[in-house]
Amino acid sequence: MDNINLEQRSFPFAKLRFIIDGNRELVVEHNTLFRSTRQTLPLHLIDPSPIYNRSIPFGWVVITFISFILTIAALSAGWKNQGAGELFGVFLLTGIFLACLYNTIRLSSNALHFRNVNTAVVMLSLFRSKPSSSAVDVFVEVLRKRIESFRTPIDASNEELNVL
Repeated sequence: MDNINLEQRSFPFAKLRFIIDGNRELVVEHNTLFRSTRQTLPLHLIDPSPIYNRSIPFGWVVITFISFILTIAALSAGWKNQGAGELFGVFLLTGIFLACLYNTIRLSSNALHFRNVNTAVVMLSLFRSKPSSSAVDVFVEVLRKRIESFRTPIDASNEELNVL
């Protein structure tokens, strides 16, 4: 069987590559600017049905909203007065708002978690939107089929399946 891979990039230099190597193992390569690791996961230990996890950090959403309101208030006050102090305050609050918005987006998760069959511990996580949700769905479907084909041979008869 062909090797199928999925590459997920993160800001600024991190890269995760998942490679289905034949019918036996899944290779996970993690590369950053200064370090590179490679891990091999046997397919027979991975549960073929992933858990979909979607979470939003509501505390950070509230902080981002408050910083946005403060930025708008400072902008309207600075628009009327137009002094150097008001302009500095607008820039400072805009920077705080952008930092809070970035952290809210970074802490939000939209992931698929694959568990260990024996212990139900998460072995592997894939982000749904990197590179695109359709590419991730295709990879997950191929991974599911490879795991199931490893467990039950494709050309096995019903009698052989009963023995397995």
